Amino acid sequence: MRKKINNVANYISLLRMALSLSSLMLWSNKTAFIIVYLVCGLSDVVDGYIARRTHSESKLGEKLDSIADFVMFFVIAMILYESLKSQISSIIIPLAIVLVIRFTAYLVSLIKYHSLVFLHTILNKITGLSVFLSPLIVMKYIDIRGIYFILGIAGLAAIEEVAIHITTREADANRKSIFPFVGK
Repeated sequence: MRKKINNVANYISLLRMALSLSSLMLWSNKTAFIIVYLVCGLSDVVDGYIARRTHSESKLGEKLDSIADFVMFFVIAMILYESLKSQISSIIIPLAIVLVIRFTAYLVSLIKYHSLVFLHTILNKITGLSVFLSPLIVMKYIDIRGIYFILGIAGLAAIEEVAIHITTREADANRKSIFPFVGK
């Protein structure tokens, strides 16, 4: 039974990947886009909830969730680019800095743990929520100022992730913060 439940959480992650990609084609139909997009966001919460609630977490599920998050991030980046093309040059440098720090975290995890480790810190979750909401904000306001705020949060989260990888002995994808007093 547990294996079937575990598969449900994994299938939800796979569904999120497919729905995320399909939302690109729905951008021009705002109502359809919002529905599919919100289902993607809901599925991100539901897959983890099902896995935790049924104690069926797995390394595969953890990786699928991170890959689904990455696909969703890619879709969001495409939407933001298309929506803010005329203003995009003003965020290239801050975005590049955040990406370099983020890839440094991944490189450190590969070197130190011999595995690509995506941390589920509180700051990464706040970044994820901010990034998730960004297309809806851009759809409403078509303004780039909110993107600077999101990049600031993403930068702090990336710095924290590098620091965690450097200062810990073992990989722990569910580490909540660099601060030891922030519990699991």
